[in-house]
Amino acid sequence: MKYFLSIIFVGLVCWGYAQNGCGSESSLTDAERLVIATKLERWQGSTSRRITFEIPVVFHVLSHSMVDRSDELIELLDQVNQAFAGEGVFSESVNTGIQFCLAKATPDSGVTSGIQHIVTPYGGLDADMELDRTISTVSWDPARYVNIYVVDEIRGEALATYSGRTWWTRLGIGGLAAPHQGVWIASASVDVLVHELGHYFGLLHTFQGYPMGCANADCTLDGDMVCDTPPDNTVVGNLLNSCFTDTLSNYSNGFFTEDVPDSKNFMDYNSSGTFTEGQAERMRFFIDNDYPQLPNSTLCVKPCELPPVGVSASMQQSTAGDSVRFSVVADSSNLTFRWYVADKLISDSSSFVYAFPEKGWYEVRLNAFRNSDSTCFASFAYHIPVTCGVSARFSPEKRIIASKVPHALMTDSVRLVNYSTGADTYEWHIQHAPRAPETVVLPEVTDSSQHFTYLFKEPGDYTIWLEAQSGDCRDTSRMFVLPVDDPTMDARARFNSLTCYNDTAVIADFVIYNDGYDTINVKTPISIYDGDPALASSSLLKVMPLPKVVYGKDSARFTTVLPRDKSVDSFYLVLNDSSGSRTVSDFPRDDENWLSVHSEFPASGYAELTYTNNIAGAAYLDPPVSAFSDLLACSGSLLTFSVPNSERVEWISANAGSLGQDNPLEYTVTEDDSLFTRYTYRIGCQMDDTVAITVDTSQVEFQPEYIITRGASVTLELREAQYCQWQVNGRKQGGCTMQVAPEQTTHYTFQATDRNGCIKEGVITVYVEHDGYLPDLFTPNHDGNNDNLRVYGLQGVQQITFQLYNARGKVVYESASLDELLFSGWDGTYLGQLLPSGAYFWQVSGRSLSGNPIRINGAESGVIHLVR
Repeated sequence: MKYFLSIIFVGLVCWGYAQNGCGSESSLTDAERLVIATKLERWQGSTSRRITFEIPVVFHVLSHSMVDRSDELIELLDQVNQAFAGEGVFSESVNTGIQFCLAKATPDSGVTSGIQHIVTPYGGLDADMELDRTISTVSWDPARYVNIYVVDEIRGEALATYSGRTWWTRLGIGGLAAPHQGVWIASASVDVLVHELGHYFGLLHTFQGYPMGCANADCTLDGDMVCDTPPDNTVVGNLLNSCFTDTLSNYSNGFFTEDVPDSKNFMDYNSSGTFTEGQAERMRFFIDNDYPQLPNSTLCVKPCELPPVGVSASMQQSTAGDSVRFSVVADSSNLTFRWYVADKLISDSSSFVYAFPEKGWYEVRLNAFRNSDSTCFASFAYHIPVTCGVSARFSPEKRIIASKVPHALMTDSVRLVNYSTGADTYEWHIQHAPRAPETVVLPEVTDSSQHFTYLFKEPGDYTIWLEAQSGDCRDTSRMFVLPVDDPTMDARARFNSLTCYNDTAVIADFVIYNDGYDTINVKTPISIYDGDPALASSSLLKVMPLPKVVYGKDSARFTTVLPRDKSVDSFYLVLNDSSGSRTVSDFPRDDENWLSVHSEFPASGYAELTYTNNIAGAAYLDPPVSAFSDLLACSGSLLTFSVPNSERVEWISANAGSLGQDNPLEYTVTEDDSLFTRYTYRIGCQMDDTVAITVDTSQVEFQPEYIITRGASVTLELREAQYCQWQVNGRKQGGCTMQVAPEQTTHYTFQATDRNGCIKEGVITVYVEHDGYLPDLFTPNHDGNNDNLRVYGLQGVQQITFQLYNARGKVVYESASLDELLFSGWDGTYLGQLLPSGAYFWQVSGRSLSGNPIRINGAESGVIHLVR
């Protein structure tokens, strides 16, 4: 069992590549899911679902150094568009109907390249404490643009999994998204950006809900709320099938008739490459409803012909009173400039020096004009932080731990990395907040190291901050709350089965779960009673020392033989009991989140987070018991019957007689039957059982043939069917009704699942009737053109007779074969002799499939001219 950590942030965030993953995870309540699903269902009938959206984006390149990444980002956006269009290397994906363009107009209608390079101290940022600092640096109206922040580094943890077998596995952050704010990426990876844009437009992870990601009672509400992505319960794994619930929710609303492997999808961690139609529709729905102003291709057109401009500054952040030089980054020939600081005109030169008067965030904006034309300008703006000279910043290298003394193997420390600037002295502060209300608060910890590694000895929530100072200048960092879980073990039991061993013993099969972190040790005692231990009438049967360890967040399965007599009808396990603890109240107080000095221990010496789950019971019934239930089977289906842990099994069919002693037994059923089995279970326990097999007789109703005229349409319908798939001309189509308008007689094969889940197959033929056409000129001169007189386009014929007469009324050609008339025809001879040029008369008779007279050229007779 893995332990999954989601760092909560505003909205949907995520994705990973290599060693990185999502920065946070969205958690929707059941009520929120229902509201979204209801709105989506209403929207599905609107015309907006068929619109292709073109969305302007702006790249804000925030870095410690000025490196031009324009070409790299233009190529990245082209790859993103291919991914959203299902083109190029992403051809397995659907066309989502969403495309992106680089913004060419700024919010104040100036010219821009759509790529801004800004030197800032927040090129590397902490995901939990500093995202708002990047927005403070620069942000265009998120109602009209998608702000994409390209940074050097995103510090944080997307995923922290714990298993006692492997300890902690931690995944860094490659990107994240906050709806109505922006998208952050730490590399120009198409997989990362596509994934984050998917989140920005409402998509959830395909493994949403992990480690309970297999829920599929309603595919519009459970998991990722998209029915054509299969349930997925792996975060970082392979593409094997991790859930066996794909066929629930009405076969996921018809998309999965059987369990399938997990999808290769942009919204997963372990793979990428595809969006589904359902995901594409969900993104368009969110754009149409949450971002109605966002699709706007006019912002991707230059408002006028000017080159874009940029700004360089002599420092990343300023100290109040110090001078900063700002310069134009562009070809400044034939341009005039206006520099504004906090909306105040400061300079009209290509560069200027400015001393900020006091601390704060100041907007620096440049407008560049060609000559005196004030209607056409390029624009660039961002905010620069001004401090007293010190900026206090830090990042913890871990975002969750479990730690408590005296668990020597379960204490953990965190290194706090100092990213402050301008300081020469530091003071760290760590404040403890206990989780158990009766627990005392630990004294505040302070330290003056530049970087600080602290061993957390007790569970709780710790608020951490840093004060940095140089002279009289002092700054305090943002606060970070580190959750420190209690690592104490927590045993829980469940009976799998109680089965006969012999007349005086049963086999108990049970699982021990460890919901804590620390290992449940070998020899931890398990007491087993022949009834509810809270009752005085129950007796202790045995004390079983645990034969092997059970790791944290893991489980192990055990079996043991228990003595019994005929009066015993239940058995109970009491975990961690070596002194006759019969009820939960016999154990000490739960140890969860108590300080180690206040821990109370049972007689075994092994404290637990909680003791409320230490007792488990199960009922036991004497044999014979039914191993099978009566079943309904599809005709021709292969059934498998088995009796686990049996020494001898005999099978007898009411129809076929003895079927032998195979275990398991494979049996193909074609008619109703009754299957009797007699089996010996382990030592001396003989059981008899019978299963009644009823063969499914339900039918899928349909009309096998239709007759239509050419150009008409007809609706094919499969009634009493639950799921249908048609195949025609090598193409498949779902749905139990299908409107068709074939140009010629066509056979439509289908597979349909009846109400009992059995597959029915069949063919529906649509016959197309169409009058024929006969040319009125015939030139059998052996030039390869018009050498045979043939009928064209005649369809839907039941019976036909065609005759040709010469001018004297003599029949010179006759045929009752439609194929001959269509493909061979008359070659202009009679009894092997060439007939002369002239007029010849034809007559046709017969019936179409619908009983109407056959017509050629709209008539039943006519004339043709033979020319040699």
